[in-house]
Amino acid sequence: MSNTIERDRYFDGEFLRAFDFDAEQAYHVRMRRRLNRELHLWGIVEGLQLQADSQTGITLVSVLPGMAIDAFGREIYLFAPYTFGDSDISNNRITADGSYDVWIRYNKTATSLPSAGYTICNDSNQYTRWIESYSVVLLKAGTQPFTDPVFADEDTDDPTQDQVGIMLGSVSISLASITNQFDKPSPGGRVYIGTRTQRLRPPVDGTPNAAPFAFLEPNTASTPPISLGMEANVYAEQNLVVGDDFEVLPAKMQPAPTGTYPAPTGNVKITNDLLLNGEIYCNDGKGNFLAFKEHAQLFMPDIVVGYQPVTVTKKPAAPPDFISDTTTITLPSKLAAIKTAVPMASIAGYQFDSENNLNTLPGGSQIQIRIDSVACTTAPNAVTVTVAYTTGPVTATFSPVNNFKLSVMVICFP
Repeated sequence: MSNTIERDRYFDGEFLRAFDFDAEQAYHVRMRRRLNRELHLWGIVEGLQLQADSQTGITLVSVLPGMAIDAFGREIYLFAPYTFGDSDISNNRITADGSYDVWIRYNKTATSLPSAGYTICNDSNQYTRWIESYSVVLLKAGTQPFTDPVFADEDTDDPTQDQVGIMLGSVSISLASITNQFDKPSPGGRVYIGTRTQRLRPPVDGTPNAAPFAFLEPNTASTPPISLGMEANVYAEQNLVVGDDFEVLPAKMQPAPTGTYPAPTGNVKITNDLLLNGEIYCNDGKGNFLAFKEHAQLFMPDIVVGYQPVTVTKKPAAPPDFISDTTTITLPSKLAAIKTAVPMASIAGYQFDSENNLNTLPGGSQIQIRIDSVACTTAPNAVTVTVAYTTGPVTATFSPVNNFKLSVMVICFP
């Protein structure tokens, strides 16, 4: 690319030749292409889809009308559908069936000879017009015919030299087929136009010094006209910062992040409040997306309680004496995975044997019932508590406390 930008400068009485007028046109063409090339990112502007139609049992594949801008800033227009045929097979020297990528390129052709009597003898290059058009090229699938030009690369103005074009998709070719020579158009590989910019500003001043934006009221992009309206989905390939940026120290994050932190992409920082009219869904690590409430419960302890009636039936080896025994109770939990559990148990009530039996106990006997230990085991959505107890003195025929009720509580941690 030239290091200077040159344009014509006229004066009265100047003798002008054809190259002066060529330079005038070239200046405007090149400046427009520089603007397209550097301000925009090359790609499809509109249309140019591949479409299959069937006519009398024959599949026809066409490129629909549309526009694109290539990597040198050249505009490519297609004003009427372009339907593939035998000439595309021969022009692209296709000799084997398979999938072929469809490319469209800028093209220009000199045309329109001068009127009769105004030509110069022995000069064949006397055309008076350039027709700016297109050419459709078929390349073997996966072929990349060019590398993106950099700022200093010169526009050849001839795609047959630089091979620059726009990929529109792919098509399947069956050479021997009469009805489906061209078939199965696919949009894969299409690249659409973009814009190179760092700042976006609406036509009305929306800076902090202007009137405050009524954030809590319903608004649109044009009412008031100080916002940016996006008509399509938005993908951010890196990170998103909303509002003034702020520092986050990993050492002060709880729990401390592990591995490489933060990830290079996919992070969001928001300076102030996040207001939602819907739910936040989180991945539970197993591919399930839970609403924030359900997800938070995965990290909250589950407190389960239950009661267990116990009847004393065990007899001592040498009555009267105290006996020790165990009882178990299984309680349901909403936690699918319980990491630790803390069990507790207490005696909620008891029932003595008959007064006549109690009076047969040796004098000075002390009736006892106590909990010796509480343990538990866990399973998905359940915890089993084992309570060891001692009671007595138990005779050969009865127990002073013949039944009692245990109250059990377990704190389950995920």
